[in-house]
Amino acid sequence: MLVDKESIMKPRTEELNKNLAGSLRKNVITARVIFDPVWMPRIHPDPLVNTADLKLQADEARKFEHQNRCELEVLGSDILELVDKFNSEFGSAIPVRSNSIENPRWGWSRFGDFDMLSMSLGGPQPIWDKRNGCYWPSNRGILSWVKSVSDVGRIPTPNWYAQPAFIRMLKSRQRWYEAFPDNPPGNIAGGVWNQPEGRNAARFVSYMSFIDIGPHLFGADEFMMILASDPELAEALMEKFFELSISFGNSMQALCGGKPECIVGFGGDYACMLSPELYEKYSIGWDIKLFEHFREFYASCDGTPCNLHSCGPSPHLYPAWKSHPAVKNITTMQTRLLPECVKTLRQTLPNTQIQLTFHPEHFDFANVSSEELRTVFCQAVEDAGCAKTEFVIFAIANAPDDIARLETNIRVIYDELFKING
Repeated sequence: MLVDKESIMKPRTEELNKNLAGSLRKNVITARVIFDPVWMPRIHPDPLVNTADLKLQADEARKFEHQNRCELEVLGSDILELVDKFNSEFGSAIPVRSNSIENPRWGWSRFGDFDMLSMSLGGPQPIWDKRNGCYWPSNRGILSWVKSVSDVGRIPTPNWYAQPAFIRMLKSRQRWYEAFPDNPPGNIAGGVWNQPEGRNAARFVSYMSFIDIGPHLFGADEFMMILASDPELAEALMEKFFELSISFGNSMQALCGGKPECIVGFGGDYACMLSPELYEKYSIGWDIKLFEHFREFYASCDGTPCNLHSCGPSPHLYPAWKSHPAVKNITTMQTRLLPECVKTLRQTLPNTQIQLTFHPEHFDFANVSSEELRTVFCQAVEDAGCAKTEFVIFAIANAPDDIARLETNIRVIYDELFKING
């Protein structure tokens, strides 16, 4: 099957260009809310089913959405409208799609990068999670046979466009476009990244990181043991995974057109699990290789913006971030909000846009008083320097009784942001 570049780029090209030229917000502090009433039934149409089944599943999804809205109305809540207003007022430069029956919360989802990599190496197809609208890996031990450096040499580098999984993904995208022309699928890869400090959004290319590839192909426990106890094998895997990551990232980017200006790929979800020593070697070492490759491959300048990510609590890594060789290029940092650590994080990255996540594991919006929330939020804003900060709020409702508290607490943050941003 030949890759039809025009059809791949068509559905969202106009939207992407519009976003690139979109009006800038002037908010000093930005924020967005992700609301999830987990007890409510919902489905996301499975992208891999045929067109007729897609439409049937979409009808079922709309019924659930209507049912859920009715339940919220019975509770006397307008939380969906509040979330839309919040995100529209304080979100990023790219407009946030509102939640409505006509403009549904669900959309087309492609296989993730790690899914594509795993399947290309012989792994099974991931499992579609119809409730959350994403794929879950069904096997994370696809490279468990790799025990030595010589074994690493047997790992192939695929022709991505010829992979059955890639072809299935393209076909599912086309079916979605035919079934839902008013809710078109997103780009196959790439996208735009809202740059901080009042700059317009810019195209980015995304690369899988070494410390995230390993757990997906070996399992987290086995991969971490390799990093900690077998440096020779770890180095060989790092070289091979780098080859896989850049070949995949550049192949996907080539389908989207336009020269990328930013790198998404520093750090990783598993960064928080590494010791400072292992992080320096296998995460920062990878970042620098990636940065140098990007500059050479795309003929970019030394000022290329990069993001840095660590999903979980990471105070032990702050010194490594401060001394990162490309720290001047790290324009955005994403990590968990740990109230007692915000000041230290800002001192570590004084010139970086910091994205702090209110995650239920460490700060549950549904189980905190408004007074405590206001205190924590205002202190975090102050500790972050009252600028270059974005908050991502996971507002998780586990039962109907959580709705009123969530609604109140979202309004608390809304009011504080309104004061800050004037």
